[in-house]
Amino acid sequence: MSTVLIFSINAAVSKNAGIAKTNKIVENTNNLKPAISEDQKEYIEKIERYESLKRETDKILAENEKTIESLKEEHKYNRKNAEMAINEKLMELENRNQDLNKRINDYTDDGIDNWESFKFEFSKDMNQMGEELKGISIKNSNQLKK
Repeated sequence: MSTVLIFSINAAVSKNAGIAKTNKIVENTNNLKPAISEDQKEYIEKIERYESLKRETDKILAENEKTIESLKEEHKYNRKNAEMAINEKLMELENRNQDLNKRINDYTDDGIDNWESFKFEFSKDMNQMGEELKGISIKNSNQLKK
């Protein structure tokens, strides 16, 4: 969609000629995009990569938190030695989950190499956390069946 702007320009043609009026039509198109530099494109891509990872991990961290709370509730009234060990492990996992959340929220971009390193380490830690939570969940369901 285009809009047309009309400007009246009064210009003095010469001292003796008087004033000539001209109309100039300028078309304003909303479809024009400003040129984006390579640095700006790279910066936008970095932000998009970070936001994508953050969205994914926020979901996983929230699920981890729910799983930990659920497991803690199941073990709340059991005070046997094995149960106490599970409760301690749950507290450790809860702290690690909070640490992961803090790491993703506090991440600052220091270049593509650091991003790749951060993403690799963070993903590894997330996967390890998930495996440990699954292990506790499986042990818990086996204990409940007995």
